[in-house]
Amino acid sequence: MFRPVDLQINLLQSNSVERVHQVQQQHGDVQQRYFEDQLIREQKRIKETIQQSREAERKTVTDQYERRDSRSGREEQKNLDGKKASEDGREKIPGSDRADAVDIKV
Repeated sequence: MFRPVDLQINLLQSNSVERVHQVQQQHGDVQQRYFEDQLIREQKRIKETIQQSREAERKTVTDQYERRDSRSGREEQKNLDGKKASEDGREKIPGSDRADAVDIKV
């Protein structure tokens, strides 16, 4: 059986063992919470990255459409200017705002 001294030592150590056991359980819980926090942060970062890339893609597409529209608008304006100058019988000199040359055909 047990001697009274051994029983006292075991009772004193039982508190220490219980504390160690609680700490080990809490450590697992803390690690799990930390891991969960890390996953949530990673998911937020990924969502932000995806959102930023989508916004950048939309901006790029919009810029491309604007450039294309402005080019076609300039080409249409040149065509209209050329038609007007042809109708007047005058050629438009590049870099000039007015038509100074007269196109005479024989």
